[in-house]
Amino acid sequence: MQQQQSRGDRIPTPSAPPLDEESIPSAAASSHTTFEEIDINSDDTIGSPIETSNSKADIVTAKADRGRRCRTTAAYIIIIVSAVLAFLAYRFWDDLGLEKVFGGNSSSSSSIDTWSGEELEWESDGQGLELTIVNSLTDDWDPYFTETLADWAAAPALSLTTMERKGREDSCDHRDGVIRVCNGEYGKGDWKGLNVAKYYTPYYAPEGTDKKYFISSVAILNDSYLSGKSHAERLNAICHEVGHGYGLQHRDENFLNADIGTCMDYTKNFESSSKPDDIDFQNLVNLYGVFGARRNFTKQHEIPIHTLQFDDNVLNRGQNNTDFKRGRIVHKSRYSEVYERDLGDGLKVVTRLLLATDDERV
Repeated sequence: MQQQQSRGDRIPTPSAPPLDEESIPSAAASSHTTFEEIDINSDDTIGSPIETSNSKADIVTAKADRGRRCRTTAAYIIIIVSAVLAFLAYRFWDDLGLEKVFGGNSSSSSSIDTWSGEELEWESDGQGLELTIVNSLTDDWDPYFTETLADWAAAPALSLTTMERKGREDSCDHRDGVIRVCNGEYGKGDWKGLNVAKYYTPYYAPEGTDKKYFISSVAILNDSYLSGKSHAERLNAICHEVGHGYGLQHRDENFLNADIGTCMDYTKNFESSSKPDDIDFQNLVNLYGVFGARRNFTKQHEIPIHTLQFDDNVLNRGQNNTDFKRGRIVHKSRYSEVYERDLGDGLKVVTRLLLATDDERV
């Protein structure tokens, strides 16, 4: 019977086989073998130091490219937005009243905005104004002429007489001492109504004053725009141009402002802006005083009127709407232009044009 080994007995260790020196690779050979086995283009090298280094470089390059693209995109956006804002500022400068904020006007310069019409008035004695208005309109305008003259006749400063002078070649010519109202097809250029005033600066005016007195006034309505328009819009146009004939100025040239309820306002809401208002009447009182012995509004069918003798026929009745843009431009806004022409000897002509809106022009 074989005797069991006790716990304290030593277990013999098997002897290792002898090493063969030729089977041990040298350090150089081992290094060489490792270098040859690395293929930087192989998928087996993922996570290797070389691949990690290349990945970091690629990430840095990609980030730089994205940064450049973002900066370029941002620059394009800024340029586009700036261009849009510049266009909108130019387009709506007058409508938004930006010239009041920035002290300028994109559509006019201070060098031409030199004419002031507050002192252009009919010569009177301060006891009101007695004036004749001549109807040289085509018959379809007669109801508007009658209505607007009745509206203006309510002004305490005015005593008005009307007459008709129709169907003549000279129906838009100036006549001394009267306002003449006419119409025609002048084409869809840019104006739908205008007033041409001949005036003079008296030599006897007190020093320091700059009085300018009407000699005559012609209000012209452009049927190319106004034919077929609503009753309120046509009434607004004739009321507006006749108002200039009395010496009144625009109360507001901003279409975006709240309507102020007068035909002397620039508006697209014609229903509420086709007649003069109390402020217009007060402005007339400031110019002419109150007509003391007021008589009723009268109408006469024929009154002799005398033609002013000028060497130059300032107002040629023609179909070219640019005929009226003569002389130097003294005021320009988006919807208004004023031209002044010097005839010599203290005589001048001022033409005020009410311009059509962009959506009205063709």
